[in-house]
Amino acid sequence: MTEKQGGTDVRANTTVAKHVIDDQYALTGHKWFTSAPMCDGFLTLAYVEGSK
Repeated sequence: MTEKQGGTDVRANTTVAKHVIDDQYALTGHKWFTSAPMCDGFLTLAYVEGSK
C-alpha cells in the first residue's frame, strides 16, 4: 500500500484496474517502493474502472 498520496490511507490510492477480456485486467498506477523483492508473490490493490 505504498502509493505516495495514499500511505496508510488505502482509500486515497489511485491505481485503476481496467477490464480487458474474460478475467484479465490492465493495471494503471504508481508504486512508490517495493520491500522484499525476492518474495514469491505480490499483492496489488486497485479500483475497478468506473467503480469510484
